[in-house]
Amino acid sequence: MARSPGRLRPWLFLWLLFCPALASATDIVILKSSDIAAYNQALSGFKAALPGGIVLSEYDLQGDLEKGRKLARKIRAADPALVFAVGLKAAKAAQLEIVDIPVVYSMVLDPAKYGLNTPNMTGILLEVPIERQLSTIRAVLPNVKHIGTLYD
Repeated sequence: MARSPGRLRPWLFLWLLFCPALASATDIVILKSSDIAAYNQALSGFKAALPGGIVLSEYDLQGDLEKGRKLARKIRAADPALVFAVGLKAAKAAQLEIVDIPVVYSMVLDPAKYGLNTPNMTGILLEVPIERQLSTIRAVLPNVKHIGTLYD
């Protein structure tokens, strides 16, 4: 079955747990592209995986990249330990304005297409491997002999 978007991958939890920047720091900033259910679910999973003592600040771009860039400049000036960007616009705003603070993005489809590969960025792909998709279809529809897919 496909992993729900709100669940954090184990490697990311380990990265957060052992990241040197978080060892002595307490500030993490969340930059969210917009207020939609899928993004909120991802944020819930992220927050649940954090150790105690972390101070969170949350900003919502409301779908506006320029607003995101302004917020990202403000965030950079505050110098948090980590920025968690949820959604493409939040990730792009962080990429364009935050170059010296670790950024973890989530809920971004095809991050390579948008150049989200700067040295300070890593993330969780919003891609479900075809093997997992097919095994889920087989589990739900075990008697189906042929499956057609459209792929772009």
